[in-house]
Amino acid sequence: MGINDPNLNCEACPYKRVIMIEISSDYGKRLSGKQLLSFNTTRTPIYSIDINTKTNEILNAKKVEKATAWKDVPTPAI
Repeated sequence: MGINDPNLNCEACPYKRVIMIEISSDYGKRLSGKQLLSFNTTRTPIYSIDINTKTNEILNAKKVEKATAWKDVPTPAI
């Protein structure tokens, strides 16, 4: 399919990658709003999902291991 092709036109491309993350912190309580983006939180990638936004078809779903660093998550450059 070539979803990782760097030549794709991001303005018109119907394929999007969604990365589901787990957020944890030292606060010991549920976080919301700006707290989710604070410096005192850890954001760990859990799943990456490729979606065709025109058809709503899920093309690929991949579990990302907890030991994976963000640099190992397949994220297209925009």
